[in-house]
Amino acid sequence: IPQWNVAGDVYYASGAKSSMNTYSERTNFFNANIYSEYTYQLKDHTLKAMVGYQSESNYWRKVGAQKEDLISESVTDITVATGKEYLAGGRNHWATAGFFGRINYDYAGRYLAEVNLRYDGTSRFASDQRWNLFPSFSAGWNIAREAFMEPYTDIINNLKLRGSWGILGNQNIDLYSYYALVTTGKDYSFDNSNLDAGVAQTALTNRDLKWESTSIGDFGIDITAFNGFNITFDWYKKRTYDILREAQSNSLLGLKSPYINAGEMVNKGIEISLAYNGYIREGIFKGLSYNAGVFFDRTRNELTKYGADYVDSSKGLIYKEGLPYG
Repeated sequence: IPQWNVAGDVYYASGAKSSMNTYSERTNFFNANIYSEYTYQLKDHTLKAMVGYQSESNYWRKVGAQKEDLISESVTDITVATGKEYLAGGRNHWATAGFFGRINYDYAGRYLAEVNLRYDGTSRFASDQRWNLFPSFSAGWNIAREAFMEPYTDIINNLKLRGSWGILGNQNIDLYSYYALVTTGKDYSFDNSNLDAGVAQTALTNRDLKWESTSIGDFGIDITAFNGFNITFDWYKKRTYDILREAQSNSLLGLKSPYINAGEMVNKGIEISLAYNGYIREGIFKGLSYNAGVFFDRTRNELTKYGADYVDSSKGLIYKEGLPYG
């Protein structure tokens, strides 16, 4: 980096050299989302279906060059340098793809059901672990639409019981984690005289990596009374298993720990929401709407399976079975 004296002349600190560098970086991202829907209705019966395909592909590349000893500070181009050259670059690629489908059934707004299926794949795992199926189901019963509730419609406007269960997947780990990658710059002398260029493996690998999965179950009640007072209650349980994480290892290993699927975490809790929506019917503020509400939440997080206790001193985290995750 040049410096200037009081006379305006360029000079460099002892041992420093003028240099020029240039680099180019490019990312190409492709996203396709194709789907088709169908609806069939017969009197009070409504059936909807949807199928689709979605994919993402990301290519990244970077190349750079640096050269020392510029002939002229006024010409800022790498071709006017005459000294040592340095080159650098890199590239990576990742992709995901998924097929999905959904079926909805509705009978007179009274009985509701839905089935979802996803079949997802990712380039972050080896070919024999790349794809996984993720289903989900839900059902609801709007009791307020039943004939025996008609005498109470002015009091109970909506009364719905609902439940759902499903599985989601997670594939967020470093790229190429299942490859035995080597790193350049690991030069070595075999004759104690000449230094030979070399590469070395710096991390252990695991070709058995697979999707981390989270199953979620929920049961809820929705109530609307007196055309404005709303009550919502939810009980849920979320279980995450085959957690993607780095394995515990001793510093004597000499290599970075591999990613593994190990561990299980459970979240359980309840949520209660009370709210009132209304509007002013008379006076200067006639027609003005307003709402007020309160929300209660109680949840518990527990690491149920992990293996040996692990302390991440760099982040100040402790991983131990029976305690909250992290």
